[in-house]
Amino acid sequence: MISLQMTKCLLQGDFFILIIIITFSFRETRTLNYLCRKEIHLFKQNKKHMKKNLFTILLLAVITMPIMAQRPVKRASSTVKKTVTTVKKKVPAVLPIIVKGSTQGINDGEKVYVAIFQNRKMNNLDSATIKGGKFEMKNIKVSAPIMGYLTIGKEEEMVFDPIYLDAKVITVNKKGKESSNADITGSPANVAESAMNKELQPFNKQINDLRQEYMAKTTTAERKKAIEKQFDGIEEQTKVVQKKFMEENLSNLLGINILSQSYYAMDPEEVQADINKLSPQFKNGEITQRMKEWVVRQRTTKIGNQFTDFAMKTPEGKDMKLSDFAGKAKLLLVDFWASWCGPCRAEMPNVVNAYNAYKDKGFEIVGVSLDNNGEAWKKAISDLKITWPQMSDLKGWQSKGAEIYGISAIPATVLIGQDGKIIAKNLRGEELNNKIAEMLK
Repeated sequence: MISLQMTKCLLQGDFFILIIIITFSFRETRTLNYLCRKEIHLFKQNKKHMKKNLFTILLLAVITMPIMAQRPVKRASSTVKKTVTTVKKKVPAVLPIIVKGSTQGINDGEKVYVAIFQNRKMNNLDSATIKGGKFEMKNIKVSAPIMGYLTIGKEEEMVFDPIYLDAKVITVNKKGKESSNADITGSPANVAESAMNKELQPFNKQINDLRQEYMAKTTTAERKKAIEKQFDGIEEQTKVVQKKFMEENLSNLLGINILSQSYYAMDPEEVQADINKLSPQFKNGEITQRMKEWVVRQRTTKIGNQFTDFAMKTPEGKDMKLSDFAGKAKLLLVDFWASWCGPCRAEMPNVVNAYNAYKDKGFEIVGVSLDNNGEAWKKAISDLKITWPQMSDLKGWQSKGAEIYGISAIPATVLIGQDGKIIAKNLRGEELNNKIAEMLK
């Protein structure tokens, strides 16, 4: 989902990226933060390579999706290599599938592919050439129902359509070179995906119109802020659409796919209720097990519960535990961050100001870094003027502390009172300052 922070970052570069993210709307927040930071820099540095960079960010966004409904999703790292190859004997030939279709507004001779993300690569399962506005692929073989992508065109102009490989014959009606606008039939998941994309299309138009206004030289700073707020409204509307389709399709791949990409932003009891509604074929899958574990962690660390302790190393290599501070300071903020996280760095001046304002009144902070590189971590501590205690196991997204507290996106915060109970979670900016002032008055 698109946060305000990511929206602002994307607005600094190019709205086309935001359109893509709305269209392929189930990306992981942590990956978007990274892509935003890296790709916007490239856009600013070299505008003439915009199309190439746009393809890169699209591909990276696409491949971070859990495209197989019952296999674990690899956590996004700070580098993603774009690789497209052809599968050779990697997927057991169990379910033969035919994908056939018609096209409008696309030239004959264009290549059409069906691909899946496997072993950290986009793998083409089959391809066909458009002839007379039609194409057909007969050699698609998968071991189990899986989400893939129908792609058309070369890299710089490639378009993507999600396609669920869960039926013997799947029919595609593709109109024009726009992503996620194909009518795909053959299974409930494909029909529902097509219907959902149609409902999301008006939001794309709103975004494009706002983009034109935002990028205009005559648009004032005040108006730009208003546009950013409009994006918040669009985000909420897209969430309503996505939630509706998820609830209606928990018996097929679309429902489990949406749930697996949005559960971390939901109430754990709501997630458990949706898990209970899943089709039996999904209830014991690996992604479902991961969600169940997340629910347990969220219940353990919910507001009102006693904090859960964990231990890591300081930048100097000394042992440090959360319990060294939790339950001792009047108010403790556990701040999950990383040197490579753009939104974390953007938020840090606010955290520094809060610390300086309240440290003499019993306020303490413990930083928990999701870094992999110790030197980058130490440099960021110095550059950002962080003076409070820090610890990390330098395991990135496999951080033990992040796992215990169910952290799926950063920055993330946990506020702990002197009695050791969790008071609040994920406060930032003005909300954080107001809560600290309230607790220490």
